[in-house]
Amino acid sequence: VQRLEQAGNGLRDGRPDDALTQLAAHEPGSAHSQLAEERDVLIIQCHVRSGDMSAAHASIAYYRRQYPKGTLRGKVETLAQALAPD
Repeated sequence: VQRLEQAGNGLRDGRPDDALTQLAAHEPGSAHSQLAEERDVLIIQCHVRSGDMSAAHASIAYYRRQYPKGTLRGKVETLAQALAPD
């Protein structure tokens, strides 16, 4: 939980690379934890904020496969729409 909070703080403070580092450290052993969905959405947000659109699209696709009925799906779809070309 602390790593997710630190990642969220990094993202809010404009440090998406630091946030990704925190999220990567959270991953081992937590792939199926209750916080995994939140972690994966934060990862998408980090990729978007850092400008890594390829990674953002890949992370969105992963999220859609892993959480077809995820509670954070609306947030992910909003991010995906923002990435779509006009």
